[in-house]
Amino acid sequence: MGCSLIAPVGVDGTSASGDEGGSPVVVESAGDQATATILPPAAVVGQAAGSVTTIHLSITAQGSPIDLAIRVDLRAAVSQVAPDGGYTAVTTIDRIQLFEAPEGVDRAALGYEELAGARFQQTFDRAGQVLSTELLAAESLSDAARSAAQGFTGNLQSAQFVYPAEPVGVGAKWSAELEITTEGLTLPATYHYELTDVSDGRYTVTVSYRSTIETTIQGAPVSGTVAGLGSVSGSIDNPLDVSVTLGQTIDATTGGTVLNVAIGIDVQSSER
Repeated sequence: MGCSLIAPVGVDGTSASGDEGGSPVVVESAGDQATATILPPAAVVGQAAGSVTTIHLSITAQGSPIDLAIRVDLRAAVSQVAPDGGYTAVTTIDRIQLFEAPEGVDRAALGYEELAGARFQQTFDRAGQVLSTELLAAESLSDAARSAAQGFTGNLQSAQFVYPAEPVGVGAKWSAELEITTEGLTLPATYHYELTDVSDGRYTVTVSYRSTIETTIQGAPVSGTVAGLGSVSGSIDNPLDVSVTLGQTIDATTGGTVLNVAIGIDVQSSER
């Protein structure tokens, strides 16, 4: 995938093996060591990848659905690598198309199409954790475009893939306590992972997660659940070259209103 926006994510802290600065994951099994590899792969200046990302968003409140869908063509490149293995990558939105929106909505006013040509700069630690995301030249964009960019990157970040500091092989299983940032909510969640394949220069990891919502938004109590299920197929040489599928659902109740949100994310690397 050329989308550093959902490159593998690592977490600062103490690893299962006790190494400071590794990923604080709980490793249930290291898997078949004959196929073991360190994930995510190390970054190198000049590495690049491209992708086509499609996001479908469906919101249903009291039985009335609202659907939104966008396609984004992205390319990313590693611009700098730190001595400790962390790196900086710049992602460019080559093309963005809002191809589904509620009837009667002014598509231009939503700000998505204004993001064509926009660039994001992201900094990662050595394990792949996103330390910062900056929309470059944000002052040249409208408030609507900046809001659209925030929603776009927030939904993509639900697809978090964290890895043990130790080599893992096929059959490896681990979990991590992370946060979901989606639709304006930040929630703790337990992510579960399994490495299901390493072959032909690529690896495949499945992920599932679930979180309980108990919060207040604009003075109204909100309760419910968030759940996700998906997988990533990534290059064992290039941390930017990944393809991702993810389905996430939000089922909540607020002020007597039942709200259901379904988010589908599909990222297809153009480097394959």
